[in-house]
Amino acid sequence: MIEFAVITSVIKKYAPQASQIIIKQAQKNEAVIKVLQELKLNPTQIIDDVDTVYAYTLVKYGVFKPEAILNLLREKVIKDFFWDAYSNNAGFGFVENTKKFLNQNSELKTQIIHSKINFSAELEEFGETFIAVAKQTKSSKYQPYPDWNLDVYPKEFKALIFEKTRLFCGRDFVFKAINKFFATQPKGYFTVIGDAGMGKSAIAAIGHKLRL
Repeated sequence: MIEFAVITSVIKKYAPQASQIIIKQAQKNEAVIKVLQELKLNPTQIIDDVDTVYAYTLVKYGVFKPEAILNLLREKVIKDFFWDAYSNNAGFGFVENTKKFLNQNSELKTQIIHSKINFSAELEEFGETFIAVAKQTKSSKYQPYPDWNLDVYPKEFKALIFEKTRLFCGRDFVFKAINKFFATQPKGYFTVIGDAGMGKSAIAAIGHKLRL
């Protein structure tokens, strides 16, 4: 079995984090094929093995993704957390166990925070990709397929959060202050004040994504 770290290295070689906002599906498909070929993995015939399905999932999910999330998902303990959650239809358990892992790995947690990704959404997308790959094996081992909706917010909020954050950049000093507040205050209010159009809604949307 190919080491997960090798897989993420090949992904970084052929499909590093994209600078553009939108990646066309054709680009993703091409990158996935290149990575699979480099790893000598058959794009259509997937061996019925959890580690193998996880490996294919890393590739199909991981092209053009931030390095930080790939560094997290390649960890064996994260794979074990994922499979336990998948087997027990306990997606939120996967999120919580992953957060605990990050709290014990400050360097990786810092990478995740600085990447400004929507943490739960990325774990949700990864799980959905795993389910899609598992279905390709046609094995009953992966059934019943779990409900992998990891967002605590109503679905209609997802589009709003995406719209508010997709073009947002900068304001690192604000997010450092927010993270400091989360780390030092057990409760309370963090107030963001600014004129109209200065990005308060975007900061609120990104702030929810950064909390680990």
